Amino acid sequence: MYIGEIPYIKMFLDYYRNIGFDRAYLIITNKSETEMIQTYLQAYAPFITYIISPVRTIRLPILSELLAKAVTETYLLHVDVDEFLDISPHKTIAKALKEEPGSKFHFYWHITVNDGLSNPARAFDAHFSSKPHKTMCKTSLIKTWKDSHNCETLSPVLTIKSRFPLIHCYGRSFNDILIKCMTGRNYVNKQKNTNIGEIIRAATTSSVNNIPNRIKMLALVSRVPKPLDIKPPNYASIDHDAEQQLIDIIGQDKRNILFEKYKQFRAGLDMGAQVSQYYRRGLSGITWDALEV
Repeated sequence: MYIGEIPYIKMFLDYYRNIGFDRAYLIITNKSETEMIQTYLQAYAPFITYIISPVRTIRLPILSELLAKAVTETYLLHVDVDEFLDISPHKTIAKALKEEPGSKFHFYWHITVNDGLSNPARAFDAHFSSKPHKTMCKTSLIKTWKDSHNCETLSPVLTIKSRFPLIHCYGRSFNDILIKCMTGRNYVNKQKNTNIGEIIRAATTSSVNNIPNRIKMLALVSRVPKPLDIKPPNYASIDHDAEQQLIDIIGQDKRNILFEKYKQFRAGLDMGAQVSQYYRRGLSGITWDALEV
């Protein structure tokens, strides 16, 4: 959890509280942001346990181990703030577990985009990925949790490949991705950071190919055929005021220019031989700087 997630965290917490989860454990990756985040989420205090990372990091093995040691509830579901477990037609996770009992579950990604151009109620599955799922496991069985995708258990246990999809929202809005460029780090191409100055330069030069790599990734994901009907989260519950405050770091005018460039880049992608070849290699295998239209 970091400041770039503030506009979207309440929709995430409301969703999981409404389907019956007892507690949310939020890992704060930069302790200097702790007071800001806790103040913003003051009304949710009874539902949240905060885990403050001792060092500023988003290294998943470190954070996952911190989480696994802190949880005392019966099950631990390890998800990111842009991932929503769809248990429909059930209303609560308890009822879903009665249909699908078990001790360890893999929930497989269905990826969708809400960029203002795509249909957020359509998705594609992510079985192209080497890790297309997230895991829920009984806490009493967990030995180690080395990353956010899977855990090692104390003894062998049957893993249920759940029928319930995990809706992975790559882009809860175009602004979401732009904010990640400004406040997070670009997790493709060797964890390359996106500098604010680079974003501003991308908005003030003519080329559409110099947009940040995260925005290129959004364009590609938005263009992939989406054969699946899904139930998207409630995007109307995004805190648009908080989102706008972060966009104001670069200014609304530059945001609008980058959105126009995004639309041009998205429209220019060759979804035939070029991008399909990249896509078969997996998104993390693409050299994003070289992906041009």
